[in-house]
Amino acid sequence: MELLLTDMKKEFENSISELPVFTSRERQQIVNRAVQEKITHQTKTAWFPKMLSGIVLASLFIFVLVMSGEFTQNSQTVRQMHEDLPSQSTGLPFEEKKREAYSKPVIDYAAEQYKTFNQKERRIYEQFQSSLDEQLLKGLDPITVAKFYVQACITGNSKMAYALYTDRQDYVMMSEEEYLNIPVADHGTPEHLYHLFLHLEKGTFHLDDNQISGHIQYTANENADAPSGFKMIKDEDGIWNVSFMPVQ
Repeated sequence: MELLLTDMKKEFENSISELPVFTSRERQQIVNRAVQEKITHQTKTAWFPKMLSGIVLASLFIFVLVMSGEFTQNSQTVRQMHEDLPSQSTGLPFEEKKREAYSKPVIDYAAEQYKTFNQKERRIYEQFQSSLDEQLLKGLDPITVAKFYVQACITGNSKMAYALYTDRQDYVMMSEEEYLNIPVADHGTPEHLYHLFLHLEKGTFHLDDNQISGHIQYTANENADAPSGFKMIKDEDGIWNVSFMPVQ
């Protein structure tokens, strides 16, 4: 048996060729082919991420273009709507309405009311405004005193307005402190007061039967159903003063 194994070993060794299986050229060809197959594999596997990135960038670029176009169009639409916006009150375009508002004259209602005073009334009014001395009112007619009161209200001079109220017993409705605590705005705007007492100086005074009260009848608004009335009270010293809540 041992002899048989020895013969088989010798036969196997003799069957192996001492010559190399591949030449150097063949080995280089095999290496080159392996490298080429590796490059081809890498190229095939890398094209998809690049293509995907390209698609994303292209989509983003298109989106930016579309949004930019819509923004420009919307801006132009809003600008056009603003320019064409009509006035609710006059039906004028916006720019023309703005020019009309700026060109509208500002009325000084105190100055307009002051124009109703004659020279004597202006002199007494200025003196009374400085001193609040009621004796300056002695001998003045009820309409002149009423005009002083209206001027004081339009200018917001609450102390002077209260000084022109009656101090006759049983006719006083509030103290000076209470009156001065009333906000000036609650008495009305200059424009409102001016139109409320418009043409008061053209009114007619009517004395009541009691000889201590009366009212000035005047027409502030020609479209009113009835004339306006402004109540006055004669104090114990014979001076005409304004009744509390004078408008009738």
